[in-house]
Amino acid sequence: MSKKLPSILLGGAVIAVTNTLLGMFVLHFALKQSPLAVLISYLGCLVSIGAGLLAVWHYTSTYQETVSGRQGAILGFWAGAAAMLIGSILSGLLKWTGLMPDVPAQMHYNVPSFALHWSFQILVYLFTVVIYALLGLIGGVIGAALFKKGSAYQHASTESDFI
Repeated sequence: MSKKLPSILLGGAVIAVTNTLLGMFVLHFALKQSPLAVLISYLGCLVSIGAGLLAVWHYTSTYQETVSGRQGAILGFWAGAAAMLIGSILSGLLKWTGLMPDVPAQMHYNVPSFALHWSFQILVYLFTVVIYALLGLIGGVIGAALFKKGSAYQHASTESDFI
């Protein structure tokens, strides 16, 4: 796992920055009540698949070896989760510095009381981490199919349970 960590963090960090920038556009258009906010948020979901793709690409390029679909899924899963966690930290820093607006405070709409409770917010956050991880998993499987390095015969023989 230690040699996979740089690939996971790279995939997660690049997608975190990309999704944070897209999130700023979503916030901008949401404050203007533009339908572009929804389209850009869908683009952010599509981009999240890139965490797994990028992690698998980096790993296969660095170590010149092919990964199985299962290994790609694991790399992608963790890269997607890392993207969400890194993106949350980045967004929090941008809100703290005032570079990213706080939408609920600026839109002046009533939020249901249960949505403000800390336990509900933690549940929503965990659900979002799982969604990002699953999108990364999809990207990892696609990346494992796309980015093949080395001999497939050598790769299959090294994963045998009998050796």
